[in-house]
Amino acid sequence: MGMQYVIFKLGKEEYGTSILSVNEIIKPQKTNKLPNTPEYVLGIINLRGNVIPIIDLKKRFNMESMEETKETRIVVIKQGKNAVGIFVDQVQEVLYVDDEDIKSCDEIYSKIDKEFIKGIARLENRLVILLNLSTVI
Repeated sequence: MGMQYVIFKLGKEEYGTSILSVNEIIKPQKTNKLPNTPEYVLGIINLRGNVIPIIDLKKRFNMESMEETKETRIVVIKQGKNAVGIFVDQVQEVLYVDDEDIKSCDEIYSKIDKEFIKGIARLENRLVILLNLSTVI
């Protein structure tokens, strides 16, 4: 058994999330800032009549702040009836990953913060960190 994942980059690292949680991938848009929100919440956008909050995933993970390039994208994630956009450096591909190629964090190192990480996918000569985005947002 396995699943398809949308693979994206934050800096030089590759991350993935289940394709089932991805609604669409769009180019960055101007956000409207909201008062009293965490620093990683960039603001909100109007996407075809839906108001969607946009999160800088790098800031959420305490990484260097995002610099927008021509490769930057917003991955719109479904959360029940709502949607949230996550700002990523680049969307690379959609990959099928077998369950047997996914290592749990406990198998790697017990002290990893498992709140956001579903597991680590071992793909040929690369590692992809698979995220549980429902806990990130």
